Amino acid sequence: MSTLTGAIGALLMACVALVVWPLMRPRPNSGSVDSGTQALRLYRQQLAELDRAAAEDGLDAGEAAALKVEIKRRMLAVAEAGNPQEPPPGQPPSGVRLRLTAAAVALLLAGASIALYAELGTPGIADQPLAARRERAAEASAGALTPEQKQQLETAAAGLARKLAAAPDDIQGWRLLARAHWTLGKLPEALAALRKAYALSGDDPETAADLAEALVAANGGRVGDEAAQLFASIPADAASAPHARYYLGLRMAQEGDLGGAAATWKLLIAEAPPDAPWLPQVRAQLAHVEAALARSKGVPPADQR
Repeated sequence: MSTLTGAIGALLMACVALVVWPLMRPRPNSGSVDSGTQALRLYRQQLAELDRAAAEDGLDAGEAAALKVEIKRRMLAVAEAGNPQEPPPGQPPSGVRLRLTAAAVALLLAGASIALYAELGTPGIADQPLAARRERAAEASAGALTPEQKQQLETAAAGLARKLAAAPDDIQGWRLLARAHWTLGKLPEALAALRKAYALSGDDPETAADLAEALVAANGGRVGDEAAQLFASIPADAASAPHARYYLGLRMAQEGDLGGAAATWKLLIAEAPPDAPWLPQVRAQLAHVEAALARSKGVPPADQR
């Protein structure tokens, strides 16, 4: 593993530790289980996972120590707030198993992201349309995992799916399950999970964009009616708006409206931050469309004049 990839891995593990906290945070519960007991159990689990990440995944010792301090501070706050009692044997706290399973999937996905980096994230990769890169990513995901990583992720995803069957309103769980299936190269299953997440999201634009992009990948890179409707629903100020505009331009190109596609992408490029990571791909697509427009008018490409 290169130094850069190792650093990315450490950062991923540190970020996942922060992301997993809200996933594992106890929710208000009117049952017999004390919420403080749930919190302490989960925080102990987090401490153990941090130790493992530091020992096996290259998590920076300073970052691990800082995270441990925060976890222990929260444990102290829980202990000072009351005297939680352990629940009776055989009666796990409601919702805890779902959050632990979701956390396990999130951690496995962080490892999978490291494995995929060398395949999909290298600066030297040739420019490709965004849709083709998404489709290629789905196809390459399972192959980028080691057999052990794939088995671990499949097992964790299956466990998360079982928990979601009993608690189907957990939107974050469905998002994680979709990402797990995507990483495993299982597009139909990823689509099904994303549809569940979108139905629960209240038309959240980022979830709409995730679902629409998955639909494009599953459709061989073509922007179908359902994907186009989802992209069109995304507000102009949403973080996913640039991707939505790109795909709406791609749909124009696929339907033969090359002029409309070129105009859409030119405006997108003009309004984009100069360091937007997707700019090279959009510029490459625009160049293809402009060359096709020139040929349709009998004008030779710029590099042949």
